[in-house]
Amino acid sequence: MFKSKTLKEWGELNSKYDFCCEPVKKIKEVIQDDYFRSRKIIFDLDGVTQVAMPVVFSLFKYLHYSRAPKLGEHTKDLLAKLQSKGK
Repeated sequence: MFKSKTLKEWGELNSKYDFCCEPVKKIKEVIQDDYFRSRKIIFDLDGVTQVAMPVVFSLFKYLHYSRAPKLGEHTKDLLAKLQSKGK
């Protein structure tokens, strides 16, 4: 059904009938979008542009973002913790 019309046609129908309709953007489009930049949803971490949590919860004043661990970076620590819990 969605392929039956262009994005422009869906937009025109939405303007006329007011139904829930938003385009799904590619990550490149999101990163360049002024709206997302103004809400500070786009940020750089260790030289990598990323998209932050788009929903703000009242209980969380600040979300901490960190780089993803390297493959196997925490394996020894996690296995040691699991082993100590099993005793």
